[in-house]
Amino acid sequence: MSLKTLKWAAILCFIFAMAVLLGGGVAMKKDLPPYPGKVVDSSGEVLFEKSDIIAGQDVYQRFGLMDHGAVWGHGSQRGSEFSATTLHLMAAAIGDYLAEVDYGKPYAQLDKLQKEIIDVKTKNEIKPNRYDAASDILKLTDAQIKGLERVVRHWEKTFKEGEIRYGFLPNTVPEAQQRLQAARFFFWTAWVASTLRPEKITPTPITGRRTNGWVMSPVPMPFSIPSPVSWPCWWCWRCLSTGSIATAYGTGGPKARPWLKN
Repeated sequence: MSLKTLKWAAILCFIFAMAVLLGGGVAMKKDLPPYPGKVVDSSGEVLFEKSDIIAGQDVYQRFGLMDHGAVWGHGSQRGSEFSATTLHLMAAAIGDYLAEVDYGKPYAQLDKLQKEIIDVKTKNEIKPNRYDAASDILKLTDAQIKGLERVVRHWEKTFKEGEIRYGFLPNTVPEAQQRLQAARFFFWTAWVASTLRPEKITPTPITGRRTNGWVMSPVPMPFSIPSPVSWPCWWCWRCLSTGSIATAYGTGGPKARPWLKN
């Protein structure tokens, strides 16, 4: 195979790859998760608005928080997974709230059967999609509001006092309003990652949500997926298999690769 042919093959592969990438982006645009115009409580009182979520996203970018962790699992090997951490906080707060309402004591003090009951109720608080597209309003339950409050307290303390374990220095985010906006943004990312998608949108094949989930948490999460080891093992096996086949085929010289003959 001549150099000219290889060059054109590379160009065509690049064009095809870019076409698939851009086409996929256009096809996915209609399924983007919504930024609710308003987030309200059960009585209709506004807790925060779309502008707060966007402002929190700006804080996340402006102060380089993506260098400390990730949102929705992208690059989480660098540090904290903000969405997963927030979802963990939400689930724990909801469990504590429901335990107090039903049994008058914290979740940690419940017996096994009581915990299992609260776990089911926690999932039922988090998974249902309470966003109304017609009014552009997301309604939170009383339990979810407790989760929001704990999320706000956590990120306020982390970004103000610092958390050396994850590389956060004191006043990583300097202003209280900015820390509040970041917490609301992370709450939104956790909501997107955990609530079920509308029926008209095809869900992810594993979870039925907009993202795959995280299971490495002591708090019962509102979903279940295969072992977190399964997908990495599958991809490692696939890469090794492909590399082994290519190597075995490529070491046979011109007899195995007749296209090298000119």
